[in-house]
Amino acid sequence: MAGAFWCVVEDDRKGMPKKVMAEVIGEAARLGGPVEAVWLTDKATDEGLKQLAGWGAGKVWLLENAGLAPYRGEVWVPPVAELAAKESPKAILAPVTSRQREFMARLAAKLGVGLSADSVSLAMDGDRLVATRPVSSRGSPLHSASAASAIVSIGSDQSSRTPATVLAFSVATAPSGASVFTAIPSSYSSIAAPVVKRSSIAFVLP
Repeated sequence: MAGAFWCVVEDDRKGMPKKVMAEVIGEAARLGGPVEAVWLTDKATDEGLKQLAGWGAGKVWLLENAGLAPYRGEVWVPPVAELAAKESPKAILAPVTSRQREFMARLAAKLGVGLSADSVSLAMDGDRLVATRPVSSRGSPLHSASAASAIVSIGSDQSSRTPATVLAFSVATAPSGASVFTAIPSSYSSIAAPVVKRSSIAFVLP
C-alpha cells in the first residue's frame, strides 16, 4: 500500500520471526499509518505469519523461495527494490542485525536514497520522518530528517529503546515465490490467532 510503513523481517532461519520484530512493528505503528511486514525467506510457517499479524502487521509481503537462503544481498535487493518502486511505502524499517545492516545499505544504494543507521528514535514532522542517531556531537544526539519516504534500520541502545536505520525513496515480480497475507482480526475470540488471507503475486530472482 502506498504510504505504508514497511518492516523487513529478521527471522530465526526456521520459519519464525525474531522477537525484535515486535519492537520494529510497534515503532512503525506508533508513527501512524498502515504497517506492513516484508519477509524474505526460504520457508515461512503459518505460525510465523500469524505472529507478525499479532504484533500489528496489517499485511505481510512474503517472498518465499529456496534461493533466498542463505542470505545474499545481490539476490535479496532486486525484488524488494522492485516491489518498493511499485508500492511506494512511506518508510522501510529493519532491526539492526548483521545481515539487515548490509541489506539496507544495498537497498538504499539500489533505490538511490539516503540511509540513517542505528537510529534510537523516530518521529514524523509533517510528511518527513526524523531519525535520532546515538552518535553525538558535543554531547548532543544527531538528528537527520528524511524525505517523505524513507528506509530505517532498528536495533537497541543501553536504555532498551529501539534504534533504526532510515532510507528515503518510493515490485513487479514471476511465477512462484511471493504472496500477500492480509491480517484479519478475529471477531469471535480475544485470544484467537488472527486469520490470515493469502493472495499470490510473483517475483524473479536474479
